[in-house]
Amino acid sequence: MNAARAIAAVTLLLFGLFVNTNPTLVDDWLESNVDNSDNEENILVGIQPRENWLVLQVSFPSHEFDKQAALAQLSGSDSVESYISQVSAENSIVVTTLFGETWESVEPLRFWGADSSETRDSGLDGAGVGELVKQVVKSRLTDENLSQWDLNSDGIIDRLLILHSANPQEISGNSNSIWSHFSELDEPIKLGSWTIPHYTIASTESGMGTIAHEMIHQMGALDLYDVHSELPTRSWNGVGDWGLMASGNWNGNGASPALPIASTLGIIGANRSIIIDPYIGGEFELFPLSNGGQYLSIESSENEYFHISYRSVHGFDSSLPGSGILVEHQNRNNGD
Repeated sequence: MNAARAIAAVTLLLFGLFVNTNPTLVDDWLESNVDNSDNEENILVGIQPRENWLVLQVSFPSHEFDKQAALAQLSGSDSVESYISQVSAENSIVVTTLFGETWESVEPLRFWGADSSETRDSGLDGAGVGELVKQVVKSRLTDENLSQWDLNSDGIIDRLLILHSANPQEISGNSNSIWSHFSELDEPIKLGSWTIPHYTIASTESGMGTIAHEMIHQMGALDLYDVHSELPTRSWNGVGDWGLMASGNWNGNGASPALPIASTLGIIGANRSIIIDPYIGGEFELFPLSNGGQYLSIESSENEYFHISYRSVHGFDSSLPGSGILVEHQNRNNGD
């Protein structure tokens, strides 16, 4: 498909008919419980012109940390750095820093990662991943200058990635391993002038797509798959392979993850929208998101939008199921 000049115009003409005849056709699958405004309760910072990421390394007994594998995932042409740059339409410079020496756990992996009957990664004796993060952070970052990872100079460390050496649970299925995730800490860690309230943890074996998925959470992105079941299911897939925050992080075996969909781009502050008045319409030329293209946004009611983007098998979108127009329905009034 070439640039979608005519198709976007037709989509706009059909918009009114679609809304009137199918008011409940699309599930309210995306909400914004995190925005990038100055909200005292909001500690997540959207994508910045300079994305500095602090990366700490963790190894477990019988699982040596592979620094070269970590560097390959983080930097280079097919890395997290180049992926986030493409997400920003090349408006962000991404710098990942493997900081200090590897923290070597004396405890086995299951001590931190074992699942309980109620909770994933609760660890033996309730140690859990939160305690692992606390020990790693205090061991490696006490008395260090952390200012470059405080992106808006408010005393909060905004970008922290823990990379570990074990095969992650989402790949191995091992209930004693750690499931890659983003999480807030029950008790934020205080280090001098700085506070660490949240973290992302993944493995050098996770695949770049999963690492990127969890990192983008720190910018405010929301999961777009079934997160309410005990285990992921295929009963609700959101946008599936078309979006990083659904199942698109696995595209190309995790090496060429899909870009975030337009709704997610707006939430994390990588907004490329062209605002359309639905009563006026018009003809618009769209280019692939993966080539820096914009998308159309139509507000159908208060806090409810339709986004229209052109997705093409180009750049990190090269493993999409195909090329064409993607129409999203975003309802910011609903969700959890």
